[in-house]
Amino acid sequence: MAGRVDLDLWVEADTACFDISAVLSEITPEGRAVVLTQGYRRVTATEPLPIRVSLRAICATIRPGAALRLSLAGASFPAHPVNPGTGAAPAATRATDCQVMTLTIASGVERPSRLILPIISPSSPIRSNP
Repeated sequence: MAGRVDLDLWVEADTACFDISAVLSEITPEGRAVVLTQGYRRVTATEPLPIRVSLRAICATIRPGAALRLSLAGASFPAHPVNPGTGAAPAATRATDCQVMTLTIASGVERPSRLILPIISPSSPIRSNP
C-alpha cells in the first residue's frame, strides 16, 4: 500500500457535534498490533453522509498471514480536546455541560461505510487513490 487512506463512514450521533478517530493497524501473525496510520475528524450533525475521514498517507507492505484492523472511537484524548457535544468549542465549555454521546455506525448496501486503501501491485509504479 502506498498513498492516501480514506474512510467513508455512515455515522450519526444524538448530539450537535461529535468526533471520529480512526486507527488502521496491522495485526502480525504473532498477534502484535502495529499502527500504520490514523485520522481524526470533528463532525457536525448536519453534515451530509457519508462522512469522509482522511487518514495519514501510508507506505507499507502487509506480510502473508497478517491482517488489518480498523479501530474507531468517538474521541482521541489527550491528542485532541474532548468534544462537549454541544456545538461549542471545547475550551468554551464547562465540564458539567458536556453531553454523553451515542454514535451509530452503519454499513451495508444502502449505507456502505468503507475503507479506501491505496493498494498497488509489486510490479506497478507507485500511485495513490484518485
